Amino acid sequence: MSGFVYMMSDKPRGVIYTGVTSDLHGRIWEHRNEIEKGFTQK
Repeated sequence: MSGFVYMMSDKPRGVIYTGVTSDLHGRIWEHRNEIEKGFTQK
């Protein structure tokens, strides 16, 4: 199994999020729908 390193931007604030996942499509969906509590919700 392979993994992905990803970078996402929070356009209004200019914050760049980085992460690693084996399910890139699912992780993008989680970020957009604010599924996981943590840094991305602050």
